[in-house]
Amino acid sequence: MAKSLPNALIIGAPRCGTTSLHAHLALHPDVYASPTKEPQYFSSEAQEIQLEGPNDREALSHLVTRLEDYERLFEEANGQSVLVEASTTYIYFPGTARAIRQRIPDCKIIAILRDPVARAYSDYLRQRRNREEPLADFREALRQEPSRIASGWAYRWHYRTRSLYYDRLKEYFETFPTNALKIFLYEELSDPARFITELSSFLGIEPRIDIGLERLNPGGELRSQTLHRTAFGINTAGKMFSRLAPRSTLRRGRQLVLRANLRVPELDPDLEMTLRSGFTRDIEQLQELIDRDLQHWL
Repeated sequence: MAKSLPNALIIGAPRCGTTSLHAHLALHPDVYASPTKEPQYFSSEAQEIQLEGPNDREALSHLVTRLEDYERLFEEANGQSVLVEASTTYIYFPGTARAIRQRIPDCKIIAILRDPVARAYSDYLRQRRNREEPLADFREALRQEPSRIASGWAYRWHYRTRSLYYDRLKEYFETFPTNALKIFLYEELSDPARFITELSSFLGIEPRIDIGLERLNPGGELRSQTLHRTAFGINTAGKMFSRLAPRSTLRRGRQLVLRANLRVPELDPDLEMTLRSGFTRDIEQLQELIDRDLQHWL
Protein backbone atom coordinates (compact mmCIF):
# COMPACT_ATOMS: atom_id res chain seq x y z
CA MET A 1 0.00 0.00 0.00
CA ALA A 2 1.30 3.47 -0.93
CA LYS A 3 2.62 5.52 1.93
CA SER A 4 0.67 8.68 2.82
CA LEU A 5 1.97 12.19 3.21
CA PRO A 6 -0.08 15.22 4.23
CA ASN A 7 -1.70 17.42 1.61
CA ALA A 8 -2.01 20.41 3.96
CA LEU A 9 0.44 21.92 6.45
CA ILE A 10 0.03 24.47 9.21
CA ILE A 11 3.43 26.18 9.15
CA GLY A 12 3.02 28.54 12.12
CA ALA A 13 3.75 30.95 13.46
CA PRO A 14 4.27 29.80 17.06
CA ARG A 15 2.02 31.31 19.74
CA CYS A 16 -0.48 32.30 17.05
CA GLY A 17 -3.28 29.76 17.54
CA THR A 18 -1.87 26.77 15.67
CA THR A 19 -2.72 24.40 18.53
CA SER A 20 -6.34 25.52 18.44
CA LEU A 21 -6.44 25.20 14.65
CA HIS A 22 -4.90 21.72 14.71
CA ALA A 23 -7.37 20.62 17.40
CA HIS A 24 -10.34 21.91 15.37
CA LEU A 25 -9.25 20.06 12.25
CA ALA A 26 -8.61 16.87 14.23
CA LEU A 27 -12.34 16.79 15.07
CA HIS A 28 -13.51 17.26 11.47
CA PRO A 29 -14.76 14.02 9.87
CA ASP A 30 -13.11 14.81 6.52
CA VAL A 31 -9.72 15.58 8.04
CA TYR A 32 -7.00 13.34 9.41
CA ALA A 33 -4.70 15.37 11.66
CA SER A 34 -1.34 13.94 12.64
CA PRO A 35 -1.52 12.63 16.23
CA THR A 36 1.86 14.30 16.82
CA LYS A 37 1.83 18.08 16.62
CA GLU A 38 5.17 19.73 15.82
CA PRO A 39 7.02 16.79 14.22
CA GLN A 40 9.14 19.41 12.35
CA TYR A 41 10.09 16.88 9.68
CA PHE A 42 10.59 19.29 6.77
CA SER A 43 12.64 21.69 8.86
CA SER A 44 14.88 18.75 9.69
CA GLU A 45 15.16 17.97 5.96
CA ALA A 46 16.14 21.57 5.24
CA GLN A 47 18.87 21.70 7.88
CA GLU A 48 20.05 20.15 11.12
CA ILE A 49 18.06 21.54 14.04
CA GLN A 50 20.31 22.61 16.88
CA LEU A 51 19.47 21.16 20.31
CA GLU A 52 22.27 22.42 22.55
CA GLY A 53 20.25 24.48 25.01
CA PRO A 54 19.13 23.41 28.50
CA ASN A 55 16.86 20.35 28.27
CA ASP A 56 16.46 20.81 24.51
CA ARG A 57 16.95 17.16 23.60
CA GLU A 58 14.38 15.94 26.11
CA ALA A 59 11.85 18.70 25.47
CA LEU A 60 12.07 18.20 21.71
CA SER A 61 12.40 14.42 21.70
CA HIS A 62 9.21 14.21 19.61
CA LEU A 63 10.93 15.63 16.51
CA VAL A 64 10.67 13.35 13.48
CA THR A 65 13.75 13.24 11.27
CA ARG A 66 13.27 10.04 9.23
CA LEU A 67 10.86 9.85 6.29
CA GLU A 68 9.54 6.42 7.30
CA ASP A 69 8.69 7.72 10.77
CA TYR A 70 6.99 10.76 9.26
CA GLU A 71 4.90 8.61 6.93
CA ARG A 72 3.90 6.51 9.91
CA LEU A 73 2.14 9.55 11.41
CA PHE A 74 -0.49 9.23 8.68
CA GLU A 75 -0.85 5.45 8.39
CA GLU A 76 -4.17 5.49 10.31
CA ALA A 77 -5.81 7.82 7.78
CA ASN A 78 -8.95 6.23 6.39
CA GLY A 79 -10.27 8.00 3.33
CA GLN A 80 -10.27 11.57 4.66
CA SER A 81 -9.83 14.17 1.94
CA VAL A 82 -7.42 16.30 4.00
CA LEU A 83 -4.33 15.01 5.78
CA VAL A 84 -2.72 17.72 7.86
CA GLU A 85 0.02 18.36 10.40
CA ALA A 86 1.23 21.47 12.21
CA SER A 87 4.88 22.40 12.75
CA THR A 88 5.67 25.99 13.63
CA THR A 89 9.33 25.78 12.60
CA TYR A 90 8.23 25.50 8.98
CA ILE A 91 7.83 29.28 8.87
CA TYR A 92 11.20 29.82 10.52
CA PHE A 93 14.01 27.71 9.06
CA PRO A 94 15.40 28.65 5.63
CA GLY A 95 14.87 26.08 2.91
CA THR A 96 11.81 24.47 4.48
CA ALA A 97 9.42 25.69 1.78
CA ARG A 98 11.56 24.08 -0.91
CA ALA A 99 11.82 20.83 1.08
CA ILE A 100 8.01 20.69 1.32
CA ARG A 101 7.47 21.44 -2.38
CA GLN A 102 9.93 18.73 -3.37
CA ARG A 103 8.09 16.06 -1.36
CA ILE A 104 4.51 17.36 -1.67
CA PRO A 105 4.24 19.64 -4.73
CA ASP A 106 0.46 20.12 -4.42
CA CYS A 107 0.46 20.83 -0.68
CA LYS A 108 -1.74 23.58 0.76
CA ILE A 109 -0.02 25.91 3.22
CA ILE A 110 -1.73 27.64 6.16
CA ALA A 111 -0.13 30.33 8.33
CA ILE A 112 -1.40 32.47 11.20
CA LEU A 113 0.55 35.64 11.97
CA ARG A 114 0.43 37.68 15.17
CA ASP A 115 1.69 41.09 16.24
CA PRO A 116 5.41 40.26 16.48
CA VAL A 117 5.89 41.96 19.85
CA ALA A 118 2.97 40.07 21.42
CA ARG A 119 4.14 36.83 19.82
CA ALA A 120 7.69 37.15 21.14
CA TYR A 121 6.49 37.98 24.65
CA SER A 122 4.00 35.10 24.61
CA ASP A 123 6.80 32.74 23.56
CA TYR A 124 8.89 33.89 26.51
CA LEU A 125 5.95 33.50 28.91
CA ARG A 126 5.34 29.97 27.62
CA GLN A 127 8.92 29.07 28.51
CA ARG A 128 8.41 30.63 31.92
CA ARG A 129 5.15 28.72 32.36
CA ASN A 130 6.96 25.48 31.54
CA ARG A 131 9.72 26.33 34.06
CA GLU A 132 12.32 26.24 31.29
CA GLU A 133 13.31 29.91 31.02
CA PRO A 134 15.46 30.81 34.08
CA LEU A 135 15.50 34.54 33.38
CA ALA A 136 12.64 36.40 35.07
CA ASP A 137 13.43 39.53 33.02
CA PHE A 138 12.25 39.44 29.38
CA ARG A 139 14.68 42.23 28.48
CA GLU A 140 17.62 40.10 29.67
CA ALA A 141 16.34 37.07 27.76
CA LEU A 142 16.26 39.19 24.60
CA ARG A 143 19.76 40.49 25.31
CA GLN A 144 21.06 36.94 25.60
CA GLU A 145 19.18 35.64 22.56
CA PRO A 146 21.99 36.17 20.01
CA SER A 147 24.55 34.34 22.16
CA ARG A 148 22.07 31.54 22.83
CA ILE A 149 21.49 31.11 19.10
CA ALA A 150 25.24 31.16 18.44
CA SER A 151 25.67 28.44 21.08
CA GLY A 152 23.13 26.17 19.38
CA TRP A 153 20.18 26.63 21.71
CA ALA A 154 17.02 25.31 20.02
CA TYR A 155 14.43 27.45 18.27
CA ARG A 156 12.22 27.58 21.36
CA TRP A 157 14.61 30.17 22.85
CA HIS A 158 14.52 32.42 19.74
CA TYR A 159 11.88 34.83 20.97
CA ARG A 160 12.56 37.93 18.88
CA THR A 161 13.99 36.17 15.84
CA ARG A 162 10.94 33.97 15.35
CA SER A 163 8.79 37.10 15.10
CA LEU A 164 10.56 38.16 11.88
CA TYR A 165 8.14 36.70 9.34
CA TYR A 166 8.97 38.35 6.02
CA ASP A 167 12.02 36.48 4.69
CA ARG A 168 10.74 33.00 5.44
CA LEU A 169 7.18 33.65 4.26
CA LYS A 170 8.62 35.17 1.08
CA GLU A 171 10.19 31.77 0.37
CA TYR A 172 6.71 30.22 0.35
CA PHE A 173 5.41 32.85 -2.08
CA GLU A 174 8.40 32.15 -4.32
CA THR A 175 8.03 28.36 -4.04
CA PHE A 176 4.27 27.72 -4.13
CA PRO A 177 1.48 29.16 -6.28
CA THR A 178 -0.42 31.92 -4.51
CA ASN A 179 -3.65 29.90 -4.46
CA ALA A 180 -1.87 27.23 -2.39
CA LEU A 181 -1.24 29.70 0.44
CA LYS A 182 -3.72 30.89 3.06
CA ILE A 183 -2.52 33.57 5.47
CA PHE A 184 -4.61 34.48 8.51
CA LEU A 185 -4.01 37.14 11.15
CA TYR A 186 -4.24 36.12 14.80
CA GLU A 187 -7.01 38.62 15.51
CA GLU A 188 -9.25 36.78 13.01
CA LEU A 189 -9.55 33.96 15.54
CA SER A 190 -11.86 36.24 17.53
CA ASP A 191 -14.54 35.55 14.89
CA PRO A 192 -14.49 31.72 14.88
CA ALA A 193 -17.43 31.26 12.47
CA ARG A 194 -15.83 33.41 9.79
CA PHE A 195 -12.39 31.92 10.38
CA ILE A 196 -13.68 28.34 10.10
CA THR A 197 -15.68 29.18 6.97
CA GLU A 198 -12.65 30.69 5.20
CA LEU A 199 -10.38 27.86 6.29
CA SER A 200 -12.84 25.19 5.17
CA SER A 201 -13.31 26.84 1.78
CA PHE A 202 -9.55 26.84 1.29
CA LEU A 203 -9.28 23.14 2.21
CA GLY A 204 -12.36 22.13 0.22
CA ILE A 205 -14.31 20.73 3.17
CA GLU A 206 -17.64 21.54 4.77
CA PRO A 207 -17.35 24.19 7.49
CA ARG A 208 -18.08 22.66 10.89
CA ILE A 209 -18.76 25.72 12.98
CA ASP A 210 -20.41 23.47 15.57
CA ILE A 211 -16.99 22.00 16.41
CA GLY A 212 -15.81 25.43 17.43
CA LEU A 213 -12.33 26.82 17.81
CA GLU A 214 -11.29 26.48 21.43
CA ARG A 215 -8.39 28.66 22.55
CA LEU A 216 -5.71 26.24 23.73
CA ASN A 217 -2.17 26.48 25.10
CA PRO A 218 -2.30 30.02 26.57
CA GLY A 219 0.90 31.71 27.72
CA GLY A 220 1.63 33.33 31.06
CA GLU A 221 3.21 32.75 34.45
CA LEU A 222 1.73 30.18 36.81
CA ARG A 223 0.09 31.40 40.00
CA SER A 224 0.39 27.96 41.63
CA GLN A 225 2.91 25.31 40.61
CA THR A 226 1.14 22.72 42.79
CA LEU A 227 -2.20 23.22 41.04
CA HIS A 228 -0.53 22.99 37.65
CA ARG A 229 1.40 19.84 38.50
CA THR A 230 -1.74 18.18 39.85
CA ALA A 231 -3.90 19.09 36.87
CA PHE A 232 -1.31 17.90 34.35
CA GLY A 233 -0.46 14.64 36.11
CA ILE A 234 3.06 15.61 37.11
CA ASN A 235 2.85 14.94 40.86
CA THR A 236 1.51 11.85 42.66
CA ALA A 237 -2.05 13.15 43.09
CA GLY A 238 -2.16 14.27 39.49
CA LYS A 239 -0.95 10.93 38.17
CA MET A 240 -3.65 9.12 40.14
CA PHE A 241 -6.36 11.45 38.82
CA SER A 242 -5.06 11.08 35.27
CA ARG A 243 -5.45 7.30 35.46
CA LEU A 244 -9.07 7.56 36.64
CA ALA A 245 -10.52 10.41 34.61
CA PRO A 246 -11.72 10.03 30.99
CA ARG A 247 -9.36 11.58 28.44
CA SER A 248 -11.94 14.13 27.22
CA THR A 249 -12.59 15.25 30.81
CA LEU A 250 -8.87 15.58 31.44
CA ARG A 251 -8.36 17.69 28.35
CA ARG A 252 -11.16 20.11 29.13
CA GLY A 253 -10.29 20.28 32.81
CA ARG A 254 -6.62 20.93 32.17
CA GLN A 255 -7.38 23.82 29.83
CA LEU A 256 -9.76 25.36 32.38
CA VAL A 257 -7.17 25.04 35.14
CA LEU A 258 -4.42 26.40 32.90
CA ARG A 259 -6.37 29.54 31.98
CA ALA A 260 -7.46 30.19 35.58
CA ASN A 261 -3.98 29.57 36.97
CA LEU A 262 -2.12 31.93 34.64
CA ARG A 263 -1.26 35.57 35.00
CA VAL A 264 0.15 37.69 32.19
CA PRO A 265 2.53 40.35 33.52
CA GLU A 266 2.33 43.63 31.65
CA LEU A 267 5.13 44.17 29.17
CA ASP A 268 7.34 47.14 30.04
CA PRO A 269 6.18 50.02 27.76
CA ASP A 270 9.73 51.16 26.98
CA LEU A 271 10.78 47.65 26.01
CA GLU A 272 7.65 47.28 23.89
CA MET A 273 8.46 50.49 22.04
CA THR A 274 12.04 49.39 21.44
CA LEU A 275 10.94 46.00 20.17
CA ARG A 276 8.25 47.45 17.91
CA SER A 277 10.67 49.86 16.26
CA GLY A 278 12.94 46.91 15.54
CA PHE A 279 10.14 45.09 13.73
CA THR A 280 9.02 48.07 11.63
CA ARG A 281 10.88 47.20 8.42
CA ASP A 282 9.84 43.55 8.57
CA ILE A 283 6.18 44.50 9.08
CA GLU A 284 6.24 46.99 6.20
CA GLN A 285 7.70 44.37 3.85
CA LEU A 286 5.28 41.74 5.11
CA GLN A 287 2.16 43.78 4.48
CA GLU A 288 3.23 44.27 0.87
CA LEU A 289 3.93 40.55 0.49
CA ILE A 290 0.58 39.35 1.84
CA ASP A 291 -1.40 42.41 0.73
CA ARG A 292 -2.86 43.03 4.18
CA ASP A 293 -2.99 46.22 6.23
CA LEU A 294 -0.71 45.73 9.25
CA GLN A 295 -0.62 49.33 10.48
CA HIS A 296 -2.12 48.24 13.79
CA TRP A 297 1.12 46.30 14.42
CA LEU A 298 3.12 49.50 13.98
